[in-house]
Amino acid sequence: MEPFLQQVIELVQAEPTRAKWVVTPAMAVANNIAERLISEGIAWANLRFTTTYDLAERIAGPALARERRTLMDSAEAKGALSRARLTEKPDAALPAPGHPPISP
Repeated sequence: MEPFLQQVIELVQAEPTRAKWVVTPAMAVANNIAERLISEGIAWANLRFTTTYDLAERIAGPALARERRTLMDSAEAKGALSRARLTEKPDAALPAPGHPPISP
């Protein structure tokens, strides 16, 4: 059994009624952990999962909203970085030979 899963099992068994949070990089990982707990026959009441993005949104969201800002997901962030790079260095996205040019 993976060490992380073993730690989660030990936690839910040691603190069966206390609220517990597990931070995962994606909900798919959380679902996998939950399925593994079920398959092992582990009761996991009061165990909640959240992603790093959701946690950041809960922590920083109110302050960003007051400043009329929003969080970007990873796809939006990559797009913003690409646009900023192209603004600074327009020839960075020259088409490869034999391929059509990229529209901005």
